[in-house]
Amino acid sequence: MLQDIARDRHQTSSNNEEELKEPVDEELEQRRAQIPKSGIVVISLKEIVIFTVKESSFTQTYLPLDQASEETEVSEPICGIAIIADFKNNYFASLDQELEGRRHLFLTGHKDGKILLWRSDSFIGVMHDYKDEVTCMTKCFEGIAICTWRGMVHIWDVHLTKCVKSIELSSLPFKLLNFNICSVDYN
Repeated sequence: MLQDIARDRHQTSSNNEEELKEPVDEELEQRRAQIPKSGIVVISLKEIVIFTVKESSFTQTYLPLDQASEETEVSEPICGIAIIADFKNNYFASLDQELEGRRHLFLTGHKDGKILLWRSDSFIGVMHDYKDEVTCMTKCFEGIAICTWRGMVHIWDVHLTKCVKSIELSSLPFKLLNFNICSVDYN
């Protein structure tokens, strides 16, 4: 009897799922199939290289960092991070590569203190200009942690609209031998 009830529930839920399914838009499905599902971003001294896997094939896209020099003076990049932004992100309208309502965004931290924003095919602009070189970045519980050489950790909200918190390592109650940040991680 329990098996009959379970079978009936399974059939009923399957019928309900079929009723709830929206009609398939062939053009939309084809566009989604062309969108990279996974990838790796490498930021070198001269370019951003985007490696993506699409339908079992491996592709590379190159984005020269000198594109930014048309709008701002650019020093060497020291670090970078790739994130996926949704419509709430402050820079969403400037992005491309729609992915289920989300888009790829790249940040590079530079020796001159600038944080530059990139999309997969071009430079967007300067997100912020710190007075010290930007040494590392990571995603964290509140958004993006951006660190500078002189011991500052700036926490930006997930939408990159504002810096919500800045922590100066020298003001913490424990003693460090050196305040120069060379790496940061969140787990």
